[in-house]
Amino acid sequence: MSKRRDTPAPRPRIRVAQPHHPETSAVGEGFDPTLSVMAARPPIYPVSTYCFGSAQAMKHFFAVALGTEQLEPGSTPELIYARLNNPNAEMFEEALLSLEKGGAVAAASFASGMSAIATTLLTLLRPGDVVLHTLPVYGGTDHVLHHLLTPFGIEGRGVRAGDHARLASAAGELGERLAMIYVETPANPTLRMTDIAAAARLAAEMRQRHGREVLLVVDNTFLGPVFQSPLAHGADLVVYSATKYIGGHSDVVAGALVGRDAALVGRIKATRAFLGTICEPFSAWLLQRSLATIYTRMIKQSKNAAKIVERLRRHPKIERIHYPALF
Repeated sequence: MSKRRDTPAPRPRIRVAQPHHPETSAVGEGFDPTLSVMAARPPIYPVSTYCFGSAQAMKHFFAVALGTEQLEPGSTPELIYARLNNPNAEMFEEALLSLEKGGAVAAASFASGMSAIATTLLTLLRPGDVVLHTLPVYGGTDHVLHHLLTPFGIEGRGVRAGDHARLASAAGELGERLAMIYVETPANPTLRMTDIAAAARLAAEMRQRHGREVLLVVDNTFLGPVFQSPLAHGADLVVYSATKYIGGHSDVVAGALVGRDAALVGRIKATRAFLGTICEPFSAWLLQRSLATIYTRMIKQSKNAAKIVERLRRHPKIERIHYPALF
C-alpha cells in the first residue's frame, strides 16, 4: 500500500469524493490503483502483520486503533494487524459509504451479520440497560437480546413491528432504563415495516427527557442500501447482514455497519479490534466485487418478486402472503 515513514504520517485516503451516481460509485469507489501497483481492480491482501518505519510510529497507530489516542486532523489510521484492520476491509467500507444516503461518514465491516450486531450491542449497552426492539426479529438477534446479554444485566423487550403507539408506550414505561431502540424493517420473516422516522423522533424525545444516550439502530439487511436509507430518516446506526443482498452470490458470510457519527462507529471498531470480528480480506474482496452489481441485482430481484407475488395472490391454495407492498 503506502510507503512507511519513521514518524507517524497520514496514509493516503482510499476514497476520493466524486459527484457520481451511486450505481457508478458502486463499481469503483473505495479503490485507489496508485496504492496497489496500478492494478485495475483490488488485489487481495492475505497479510497478518504490517511493518513500520519506527517503534514510535507503531506505538502511536496501535494506540489510535485501540482508542487510547486520537489521530491528527486530516490523517487516517495506518495498517497494523489484520485483527484490527486490513486493506480489503477498508476498501469495502469506503465503497459501501459511497452508496449510503443520509450523511454516512464511517463504516465498519464484520465477519458476519451477527458479529456486526453483537459487537455493536456489546459496545453500547451496560448492565441495567434495556433494548426496545421490534417483533419479529431475526433469530440470531433474538438469541443475543434474550439469552447472551441477560447474564450481564441487559434486557430486551419486544414490540410488534409497525405498532408505533405501543413502541412509544413501552419507551415511556422503561424511562431512563431505555438505552436503545432496535428496529428491523422489513422484519424477518414477516416483512412487516416500521416507521423509521417515527422511531428516530421517539429516540430523540427519550434522550431529551432522561438526559442519556438513546440510540436508534436499524437492521437494513432486506432493503438497503438500494431501496432504503435509515440514516436519512434519523437512525444513528445501520447494520447489515452482508451475506444477503450485499454479497448476493451465496458465497460469502459477512456483516457491515454505517453511521453518521465517526466517533460512535470508532467505539464499535475498538471493540471489534479486541474481539477479532473484522471481515477477513477474501470475504471483503468478494463484497467489494458484489457492490459493482448491487443495483442491477436488487432492482431485478424486486421486479421478479413483484411478479411472483401477483401469481401467488391468484393461487387458490395460498391463504396469506407476507409482502411489504400488500400491508
